[in-house]
Amino acid sequence: MPELAASFFVGFLLSLLANSSHFVFVLKSFQNPQVLVLQKNLKKVGRIWSMSNRGVLMVTDASPEKIELAMIEDRKRTLRSTALCSVMLTVVSWFGLIWLGLYLLSVHRLAKSRMEHKIFSSRLVSDSNLSGQQVLEMLTEMESYL
Repeated sequence: MPELAASFFVGFLLSLLANSSHFVFVLKSFQNPQVLVLQKNLKKVGRIWSMSNRGVLMVTDASPEKIELAMIEDRKRTLRSTALCSVMLTVVSWFGLIWLGLYLLSVHRLAKSRMEHKIFSSRLVSDSNLSGQQVLEMLTEMESYL
């Protein structure tokens, strides 16, 4: 039985390390230069890039304060769900490590929407000097192809 306990403990430590790394990765993704430029461009038309939904959300009452508040709420929601998921996956040791691997594979490789691919390969993430009209035209064009 000590082998079983040792195996669980090693899996727990590896899972803790992997989940902690994933949490740091999520934290850093908010400072990604492409995401920052995208947020700046979307603010011009009263929208934000939601990290929790992986999509563009329209902000009602698109004042600068409401947009900032929506971004803060989305950040909190993303970090809260990531932390909760990480804790649960760490507790189940090796199974959690496997599930984290499957989750990362599906979210970051397999399950990206066409809209997300279009946005992150467009000028919305590279040119912060776009006008609000240009941003709106690009979003409308992208949405029309879906």
